[in-house]
Amino acid sequence: WNILQKKMYLEDDVDKKKITQGMIKGMVASIGDDYTVFLDPSETTDFEIAVNGKLSGIGAEIGRRRGTYYIVDVIKNTPAFKSGLKAEDVIIEIDGEKTKDMEFRTLIENIRGEKGTVVTLKVIRPKTGDALTFEITRDNITVPSAEWKMLDEEIGYLELSQFSPRTTDELKKGINELLDQGMKKFILDVRDNGGGYLDQAAHVVSAFVKEGNVIQ
Repeated sequence: WNILQKKMYLEDDVDKKKITQGMIKGMVASIGDDYTVFLDPSETTDFEIAVNGKLSGIGAEIGRRRGTYYIVDVIKNTPAFKSGLKAEDVIIEIDGEKTKDMEFRTLIENIRGEKGTVVTLKVIRPKTGDALTFEITRDNITVPSAEWKMLDEEIGYLELSQFSPRTTDELKKGINELLDQGMKKFILDVRDNGGGYLDQAAHVVSAFVKEGNVIQ
């Protein structure tokens, strides 16, 4: 740090805050855990927009695994869903640019955009090995946190797609509506959940488990 400050010929142009954030990002990345990341203020804003459920894009949750970007989940009735994009599809190109060495923030910015504009994604579908290309028109996306329905006269079904600030309230509302419809048995589906706020996940567990550790 001292050498950078003393020896840099362009010392006046050095953004010390950016250097500090870079140090933290590198330290966290050195752990090698895909689920442990540092978000700078701009990335944090993007994250909060996503988990609060309002953004402009294609309607897909993106994750990173073993150095590749993939589709975690596709939100129903969004441009991504209507195009045929599926969970687990590996994104290899965005508008002709390879994603291999692309930073996560850059990738997200390239996929998001103004309503009515088009983004082209090239993916590999792991189940078949096929390379597929999708031209998707962006739209305003409202991400539902919970969806519910009765499967038959007794069994209720509630799916949690993420843990947003609304999740606990939506969970309670869904369960009460299902109970009013005669629910006697209940399925809680958290498959392909894109994550979100830890406290909301804890509240969901606490709605069913009254004693013991929620998180360990």
